[in-house]
Amino acid sequence: MDLCGSCETRLEDGVTKCPACGSDLKRPGTFLELCGWVVIVMSMVPFALGIHIVTQKDYTGLIIGALTLFAGSLMVVYGRIKANSSANPVKAPAALDSAPQKPLQATKK
Repeated sequence: MDLCGSCETRLEDGVTKCPACGSDLKRPGTFLELCGWVVIVMSMVPFALGIHIVTQKDYTGLIIGALTLFAGSLMVVYGRIKANSSANPVKAPAALDSAPQKPLQATKK
């Protein structure tokens, strides 16, 4: 269980909005990064078609594939920068037993 970053209410796993204050718990940029990965994967289609068409001296498929790959890479990089520069909307609760304990001292008889 985590805590809301703004009101420190206990949250269930998988919740995207705080039930107490209504703040959004998703990190900004993660959707953009996901879309960037999809664009990168989809850029392989023009590359695959372009490799077969290169024998005809037509480089359009390779150019489109390269530009799509570049656009997807920019989306991934920008999404990561945006996600890493923002504050985490969810806080981990401080564990009660995580405080360092004093070592036991031997008693002399």
